[in-house]
Amino acid sequence: MFSAAPASARSRWWLVGIAAAAAVVAAGLVTVANGDADGGGLGVFRYAGSGPVSVPEPTPTLGDAANGPQERVGVSAPTRSVLRGVLRDQQEALSHEDRAAYVSTWVTNRRRSREQAQSTYANITALGLSALRLQLVRGAVHEVVPRLGRRAGPSSWTASVRFESALYRHGDARDVDVSYTFTRLGAETRIQSIRAGAVGREPIWLQGRLRVIRTPEATVVGHDDDTVIALSRQLAKVRRDVHAVTGPMKAELLLFAPRNVGQWERALDVGPGDYDGLAAVTTTLDGPTDAGPPVLIAMNPETGAHLVDLGVQVLLAHELTHALTGAVTVDTPAWIVEGFAEYVAFEAVPVPVRLSAGFALREVRRNGLPHQLPTDVDFARAKSRDVAYAQSWVLSRVIARQHGERALVVWYEAMIREPDRLDENLHSLLGITESQLIRRWIDELRRLSSARRSGPAQR
Repeated sequence: MFSAAPASARSRWWLVGIAAAAAVVAAGLVTVANGDADGGGLGVFRYAGSGPVSVPEPTPTLGDAANGPQERVGVSAPTRSVLRGVLRDQQEALSHEDRAAYVSTWVTNRRRSREQAQSTYANITALGLSALRLQLVRGAVHEVVPRLGRRAGPSSWTASVRFESALYRHGDARDVDVSYTFTRLGAETRIQSIRAGAVGREPIWLQGRLRVIRTPEATVVGHDDDTVIALSRQLAKVRRDVHAVTGPMKAELLLFAPRNVGQWERALDVGPGDYDGLAAVTTTLDGPTDAGPPVLIAMNPETGAHLVDLGVQVLLAHELTHALTGAVTVDTPAWIVEGFAEYVAFEAVPVPVRLSAGFALREVRRNGLPHQLPTDVDFARAKSRDVAYAQSWVLSRVIARQHGERALVVWYEAMIREPDRLDENLHSLLGITESQLIRRWIDELRRLSSARRSGPAQR
């Protein structure tokens, strides 16, 4: 679904059979974003939980309010030269994978600085960042001094640094601006801290010590060993399930399980609460719609705590379908993109129709049969999105049942390539018109609704 504002979510519950019992799985929303920082181009999918999450306050560093009133003034050319030298030393240490040399560019007699140096180096090497280049951003270097008066000689500076790297030792280099704080200790100048820049996403490698597992399916990143191991195993199974419908497809994936909601929001460059209730976001790694691989699937840690294994599998299957089929950066109508992902997810983890189509059938009982396809606006509105998802799943199911699953896949792939050729692709690949598809869809909703009233609907 594509909307102009971040989606919001409300919690709901649905049942998934596990053996002879039923497990309760939290349901809500998962967002598929095209990378716009303001939430433009969002696609929404279910599964979210609720509950308070404590987001720790940022660690105070030089320049924060915790260190007293300060101001920034420009710096001299010799000072900029010194700072560039520190960055060159750090770049060389990273390029040679020299941990001791990298840590030595930091203020090592301060615990927080030392710990950040160690975690940042470990993260950069574990993620396989290469082709590293660090540069001062022109005009973004400032001396930090107390507002009450200048010290006898400057000792601290802040600088915007462009951190350029290639991820996983392949693909084109990309860059991100981060904020460095430098401190002079005697005759030496060292790095005191690195923080996210004023604009854009916070790099994952700045979010504390990471745990990284690389599998044929993806690179799985998080902070908890058990979570990362479990996700990597689930992803392997889910990918096989998705391939069973779509056929073999390749995509470079980064699956990220942050420690808390604050990290999740900073990694996606959204404001506090903008994505409350959403269970995951699938997007390009650095935001722009034309960015190269890998595709980022960011899990909401608040929601994950409420999902049983099958709920996570459905969630991953839906998101993986978007990633593998190139649906992250396209303008294909939401009912096609989301309906197909729902279809694949519920083929991977079958549930009764009364659950997968439940909101659509409830809408029929309350307001009668629909007269048009779900719109992108329907997916954006909290009051209509659940119905839109269920209706879109029924649409994909109708095509699969009447034309065959392979025909559904071929038509979907054509619509991903050619979002504006709905009529042509329906006619050439399925032999039907949009009006015929709508009539068959309405007939199926009528049939399912009648079956629901007379007894349990079957898949």
